[in-house]
Amino acid sequence: MPFRSTLPNTPSVDEENQFTNSTIKLEDKLKTLELENVKLKKEMKDFNDKLMREVEEVKKNLMREVEEVKKNFMDELIQNLEATAEQQSLSSVKISVLQKVLYGHKKSKVNEEKLDRDCYVLMMFSPIFSVSWLLGFLTFAIQVTLGILIIDDQINSDFFGTTLSLPIKGNGTMRLAQFLTILLAIASQTDVLNGFRTLFLLRYDKEQWPKVLKKENDPSLSVWLKHVFFPNILKIVEGIIVLLATFLVILQSRRVVNLLKDYTSLFVISAVDDLVFELAGIGYFGSKLRKKTDELKEVKIGENNNKFSIYNYLLLAFTAFCMLGSWIVVINAQNRGTYVEQMYPLCPVNNTLINGKPYLSIIGDGQCQFRKGAGTNILNCGWDGSDCLILNDRYPDCEIEDPSLLGDGECNTGKYNTLLCGFDNGDCADINKAIEAIHPNCNVEIWTFVGDGICNGGEYYSEECGWDGSDCMNCTVDDMSLVGDGLCHGGAYNSKECSFDGGDCFEFNEVYPNCRVEDPSLVGDGFCHGGDYNTPECGWDGGDCVDENNVFEAKYPNCNVDNMLLVGDGVCHGGEYYSEECNFDGGDCFKFKANYPDCPVEDPNLVGDGFCHGGDYNTPECGWDGGDCKL
Repeated sequence: MPFRSTLPNTPSVDEENQFTNSTIKLEDKLKTLELENVKLKKEMKDFNDKLMREVEEVKKNLMREVEEVKKNFMDELIQNLEATAEQQSLSSVKISVLQKVLYGHKKSKVNEEKLDRDCYVLMMFSPIFSVSWLLGFLTFAIQVTLGILIIDDQINSDFFGTTLSLPIKGNGTMRLAQFLTILLAIASQTDVLNGFRTLFLLRYDKEQWPKVLKKENDPSLSVWLKHVFFPNILKIVEGIIVLLATFLVILQSRRVVNLLKDYTSLFVISAVDDLVFELAGIGYFGSKLRKKTDELKEVKIGENNNKFSIYNYLLLAFTAFCMLGSWIVVINAQNRGTYVEQMYPLCPVNNTLINGKPYLSIIGDGQCQFRKGAGTNILNCGWDGSDCLILNDRYPDCEIEDPSLLGDGECNTGKYNTLLCGFDNGDCADINKAIEAIHPNCNVEIWTFVGDGICNGGEYYSEECGWDGSDCMNCTVDDMSLVGDGLCHGGAYNSKECSFDGGDCFEFNEVYPNCRVEDPSLVGDGFCHGGDYNTPECGWDGGDCVDENNVFEAKYPNCNVDNMLLVGDGVCHGGEYYSEECNFDGGDCFKFKANYPDCPVEDPNLVGDGFCHGGDYNTPECGWDGGDCKL
């Protein structure tokens, strides 16, 4: 039997080719399907993106329409609120709050710039020389005229006056009020800023101004000058004049109340243009002007401009710099006393007080430092820069050292507590009543002297006054009436026990604390007394012996005696006077020396006076006392 193979049948070549072709076709078909799938996915993605864009666009359009409806509704609501505010005096602050609540912080029509409601807007939208234009110009004329009159009144001063009639001095309270009022004036004077704002927003090179003024048919330079430039320049000029008048009033004010009153008056002048517009709006000047003002209330000139805001801040800064800088210059001049010298050219401003304080610094400081007719309380000093006018009028005969103590809340004794000084301007009334109750029969001029610890003597030293309220118990002098009589007496009178002569020697002891002389009233009386008076402790007799001392020292440089006035007085004195250094008592002892060259006695005048003195006088050298002791 023939052998048969068990392996499968091997395909023929044709079958293999056919299979290969089928496989290739299948792979191509798969690739085609994959490409179609990719294309389909891309088309579906594009379709989905397109659909989403269309949905988003529809959403945006819908939101835009909703926002527009909302804005229109809110605008209408705000307009109704503003109309209600005019009729029912609804606060503008409430309107502003409602705007913020309704609109939030998003940009809206509320932020669009509107024209000011004043008479200058009437001029912008009115033909030249029309009724509304003339009303605006008349208002400008009134404001400027009043401002110029105030400035003229402020700068015209008397012959004896300060620059611009400025106060000679200023206190801290007044300067604080001036500073705050300057800031208030800068913040409230908006005419200048708004005038520049309108010129900036409606400047000629912009297309906005013909649309706002409805001058599209004639947008020429002449029209712009007449309807934009000219009215706003008038507004700026008016604002500058009123601001200058306000600044002068602030500088010249001397009291806070007057400052606020004057500032309020100028603020009213500044608001006249606004008032005229409001009066026109309620029909005060006729229905035509009322209708015109109603139309102008809604005119808008564009949105807020950040660029102009920068200019606005710069203009505010420049105004503040000028006003505050000038104010500081005035304060510096007041502190240096410049205006005091201008105001009182005949006043001895360079004189000084005992404490070295110059008159220049106390004139016009609010306190009266001198009694009438003394120091700065004289006519040439304006009665201490008007500080002493009340004192001079109320207490013309009150002669005290320091008038500023009157009415200071403390009872000052002495001359202060007298009827002429209103009993220290009322400060001693209660004390006087208490002392009067203790000593009802004590009739003295100054009640507070009784029992004040100072021995006053005189009428106070009486039984009715309790011996000056026991103040004089340890004072032992010959005449108690001399104590406190107004003159400084020496000896026991000028002692602690006698209260230094009842206070009469206080001033003397302060000037010459170590000067002990018999009669202190002779010190500085214009005559050189020599002796104990002509000492350093007594100021060389209060300066009366200075010239004599200079002459004596030049003539007798080595002559040291107790009393130079005895040298050359026509009487021969012995001792240190009878010396060659003193030229033998200035020549008074030449005759004695010629008669008795070796007679050393203390008092050459006793030699030959008709009495025998014995001792050194009764010697051969002294001619037996000049012959007085011969048998």
